Amino acid sequence: MKLYSKADGIKKVKSMKATGGAKVYKIKKVKTKVGGKNVTMYNLLTRNKTHSTGRNPFGLDMVKGAYLIPVVEGLNEQKTVEIGSAYDNNGEIELVIDKARRPDSWSTVNFDLTQSFYSGGGSSRETSLERQKKIKLKPSQINKIKKIIKNPEDKHYIENDNFRVSDILDALKRNK
Repeated sequence: MKLYSKADGIKKVKSMKATGGAKVYKIKKVKTKVGGKNVTMYNLLTRNKTHSTGRNPFGLDMVKGAYLIPVVEGLNEQKTVEIGSAYDNNGEIELVIDKARRPDSWSTVNFDLTQSFYSGGGSSRETSLERQKKIKLKPSQINKIKKIIKNPEDKHYIENDNFRVSDILDALKRNK
């Protein structure tokens, strides 16, 4: 299955809609994965029942009366915030540990690695996290965070802020 860039995919959708032979009457937009890549699949529903994947003049894959146009999502469209994401916040590491109760928010904990202590936690909006620089933690940084959460004083502060050490360790394992 051919994957289209966003510009080429939109152009193809518009040209198919304008083509009289395609008989497109509705366009559905669905997010899915094709070959491990996140794509937006445009399903162009057609009244043309004689066309199939191997036999249509447009060279598109089809399924039950619909032309399929897969458009690869750009980096800015893909989900960038997830459990285990780490952000450099002016020398502090902000680690995402869970989805917060409020929509579009994530539970985060902050560590000051220069002075080796837990500096707080709370929830951060997804949009503010996306504006920050996402980083992959180095093994030395991961070990430093593990050492901080083993410290009884820091562990006490973490638990007082209603975070679990096990959630932090899970997030560290998922950091990519």
